[in-house]
Parts: sequence; structure tokens; C-alpha cells
Amino acid sequence: MKDVLSKKYPDLALLILRLAAGGIFAYEGALKLFVWERSSLVGYFAGLGFPIPEVTATAITYFEFFGGILIVLGLFIRPLSFFAAGQMVVAAIVANAPAGVTAALEVDILLFAMFFAIFLVGAGKLSLMRFLNKLTNLWQ
Repeated sequence: MKDVLSKKYPDLALLILRLAAGGIFAYEGALKLFVWERSSLVGYFAGLGFPIPEVTATAITYFEFFGGILIVLGLFIRPLSFFAAGQMVVAAIVANAPAGVTAALEVDILLFAMFFAIFLVGAGKLSLMRFLNKLTNLWQ
């Protein structure tokens, strides 16, 4: 029997993966950007032992928010997903693993796997980067 789905829809699967992982990432960044009080966020990162918590909190907040949006759109996929996967490793080890196996740790592990898979495979055909590449090829 032919495996019709795996050959026909890999780009749709990548789009779904990007929407889920990038969407969750952007949502978490939006919470830090628009909901958390700045001093509480900096205090949280200071409590985790991050150096220069003001800078760390700001960098992570903007990376999650804007990086998540770019991942959803399919732009700059490989570098963004690589660093997002790395961030999930750090979040799992520093923030969530000390509390034991919790839902937060499970989400970190799941997001790591999603981002690393996206890093390995790329954005796929259903991405803004692919569209822009085709568009620029038309002008040459």
C-alpha cells in the first residue's frame, strides 16, 4: 500500500509544527512583554541566577515574542529555531528541572523537540521565506 500522506503533506506538517511551536513561543513572549510587571520579570531571572537579569529578561522576552512570530511566518527558520531549541534546554535545566517532572518541564522538552525538528528540516514550501525567494527570482 502506498504511503500517500507522508509524501503528499510534509510541507503542511511543517506549517502545523511552525504554527504550534512559534505560536507558543510568541505567546510566552507576549506574556512577558505585556502582562508581567517588569520588576517581577527581572526578579524572576535574578532568582534563577542569570547574570545581568535586566538584560537577560529583555533579550529573552523580545526573542520569544518576535522570534516566535518569525517562526510562524517561516522567516529565518534555521537560526531562530536553533536558538529557540537552545533556550528550551536552558529553561528546562535552570528553571523547571529543579522542581521535578512538572508540566512546565514537559512543555520545555516538547518545544525543544519541535524547534530542533524545524531546525533540521527547515521551513518547508508553505513559508514566507520560500515565497520571497520565488518572488526575487522573478525579478532577476
